[in-house]
Amino acid sequence: MYLLHGIAWPPKDIEPIGTIVVVYEDGSSHELSVVNRKDVANWWQPFDLENGIVAWQGENHSSTVGLHLSKFLLENKPIKELKFTGTGKAVWIVVGVSIGDSIPLVKEYTIIENNEWKPFNHKLGIKKDSIFDFSSLLDGPAGKHGRIVVKNGCFEFESKPGTRVKLFGCNLCYQANFLSKTKCEQVAETISRSGYNSVRLHHIDKFLGSQPPLKSTQIDADMQDKLDYLFFCLKNKGIYITIDLYTDRLIKAGDIPEIDKDIRIPFEYFCLVSENARNNWKEYSRNLLTHKNPYTGMTWAEDPALFQVGILNEDTIYDSWDKIPEAKRLFENKFTEYLEKNNIKVKDDISKKQVFVRFLSSLHSDMIQYARLFFKEINLKAIVSDVNFMEPICLSAIRKDLDVVDNHQYWDHPVFLDKDWQLPFKYKNTSTIKELAETPRSIMPSRIFGSPFTVTEYNYCYPNSYRAEGGVLMGAYSALQDWDAIYRFDYSTRDYFFDKVYPTYRFSIATDPVGILSEKIACMMFLRGDIAPASKAIPFILRDSKENPLAGMKERYPKEYSLLGLYSKIGTVIYKDGDKMNLIPSYFACGLDNMSSLPVAYYKAGIGFQELLEGIPLQKTGRIDFQGKSFESDTGEIAIDAVKGSFKAFSKRIECFCLPANTQAKGQYVFVSNGEAQSVISVTSMDGKNLPDSRRILILHIKDTQNSQIKFRGTSRTVLEDWGTLPILVRKGKATVNISFLNNRKTILKPLEIDGSAMRQINMTGAEYNLSTFNEFGTCLAYEIEVLE
Repeated sequence: MYLLHGIAWPPKDIEPIGTIVVVYEDGSSHELSVVNRKDVANWWQPFDLENGIVAWQGENHSSTVGLHLSKFLLENKPIKELKFTGTGKAVWIVVGVSIGDSIPLVKEYTIIENNEWKPFNHKLGIKKDSIFDFSSLLDGPAGKHGRIVVKNGCFEFESKPGTRVKLFGCNLCYQANFLSKTKCEQVAETISRSGYNSVRLHHIDKFLGSQPPLKSTQIDADMQDKLDYLFFCLKNKGIYITIDLYTDRLIKAGDIPEIDKDIRIPFEYFCLVSENARNNWKEYSRNLLTHKNPYTGMTWAEDPALFQVGILNEDTIYDSWDKIPEAKRLFENKFTEYLEKNNIKVKDDISKKQVFVRFLSSLHSDMIQYARLFFKEINLKAIVSDVNFMEPICLSAIRKDLDVVDNHQYWDHPVFLDKDWQLPFKYKNTSTIKELAETPRSIMPSRIFGSPFTVTEYNYCYPNSYRAEGGVLMGAYSALQDWDAIYRFDYSTRDYFFDKVYPTYRFSIATDPVGILSEKIACMMFLRGDIAPASKAIPFILRDSKENPLAGMKERYPKEYSLLGLYSKIGTVIYKDGDKMNLIPSYFACGLDNMSSLPVAYYKAGIGFQELLEGIPLQKTGRIDFQGKSFESDTGEIAIDAVKGSFKAFSKRIECFCLPANTQAKGQYVFVSNGEAQSVISVTSMDGKNLPDSRRILILHIKDTQNSQIKFRGTSRTVLEDWGTLPILVRKGKATVNISFLNNRKTILKPLEIDGSAMRQINMTGAEYNLSTFNEFGTCLAYEIEVLE
């Protein structure tokens, strides 16, 4: 028996959601159990199951949706009736029932070397002075111009007032921060040649913390020495450092009286409600920040290379405060104290929920104030960040009092189907262009005008087939939004990823050719400034009043508002009654309240909001088309079309295209015809000149790469069961690139290894270049053009 079915509002666990009683003509019967995440699952963002393939798929306003086809064995005799009964644990939708012969449902899908996939020669490092050596974009050593400070809502150097500073960075995580001295020097060199002028040393506290029997706040001297030398090497290359003071440090049983067991990540929640936890955080932070680095001769707190410090990583608690029983009790007790102290009487459950959100916001604010007093005590002058995750409006009430607004975002982050961080993982394996650049679009409103905005974690995650879009979309839209810093998560999580080539693994782009190449486009667009900021803004105005405090608003920004970030700069403006509102140059403004007496037109979010925005007159350049799912920036440099699944960005020095299979696109000078499967194709001037005048041009033709023997559950590639092994394989692909200004000119075409070294030289004449990932000289994703005349 085959069922075409789905469920809505499913339970979290693997458990029955319904039963089927099969009654046969001979009077016998038996009962079948239909199990969540085995036979059927949520019809939103469906994925293949052990006994259920996604047989139908579509889209609604917010998500992909689908139905599963499941198979159940019956006895071989006539059926009289079927009785379907739900357990009440989900809404069960049975669309169709069929009886037939037994055929396999879920076919294991493994990628192997064949006519569609060939080995790619991945390499570590970047050849000095090659076209991939971006180290000239750095200005070392870090701190030579004094500290990075906040001025007029942006970063600038202390001793170079008025000079804007933008930071293009990556994360080094876990063991990747604790290396031999030789390897530290090699890594700093590779990071600088990648064009990164900043690094987030992340999850360092997991390995800095001492081993028993010492306290969890004490720091292991050998590990500190390794980290100090890495800091020193990065600083010398002109790379600025940011850290968080809690990410993953083990807090041992007894270190905090309220906790009688070892804990890790929930510790940040305890810091918000426990003075003992705060003191533990402060003691560790003091040991780290006041320690003198023997290689720089300065404490970490003194060193201008440490430009930003996060108090607690991803400590946003609005949806998770009650997940840890020990912490939940402390939050509930603190809430009772909060009500009594502020003489608050809650009338009903709705009122209580609103007050509780305000209470949670107040805990964040209290922790920030506590940290600031401590930083003043140790004379730390670095920029301070916190609440660096999520986008509810109430966070704006907290972020407005920080030095910088920081946020994180991922496209296709793995979902754990069994145990955390253990296979199998669930992925969407879809294009974010089809979702109108949901990453980074959905975090755009969380920026607060008047404060710098940074993204210290972003990734378009392996093994998503479309992840080459990542550097392109993040580079282009962070430049359009005029953000201040972006950081890929991560460059590496393992020390041994710097020793030799490993299979592509999780987030680490050191192991991923697609991530490495995509970041080169982001660097040019954002750090070099090839894509211009939007001409004006469309602010979202939030009123912070006594009657309706901003700190109590758990709502999220309307999706329609975030879509305006594909056209112009967007972000939040906060004002209180009686304050003078200062708007940056704006087309119009949006918000949740009724507003009047603004210097620009104002549109209230709510029912009909999209229809209101559809009719707004625009300047000559740019396009806003909600119905057609097509947007063009007010600069005219960026265009995205979700229906076609295409994207392009072009300026005087770069032209870049994300194209589906068998499609074409045109920029100002470049015409591209893409062959099989999606491609990212870019043409970039690499000598600082505009494209028509450039004598050194980089072409990237990025196709999907996957590990050999990577194994998925079904051909949709939405459930990963095995990471696979070496060699890394690249997908077959061809493209034709016509560069108009090279017509009748002589050039040398150099197919490139991923480290920037030339595989061979080919004399060419004319504007047309036929690219293929498979060639007689090997597989190739990048080319250098040397223009001779």
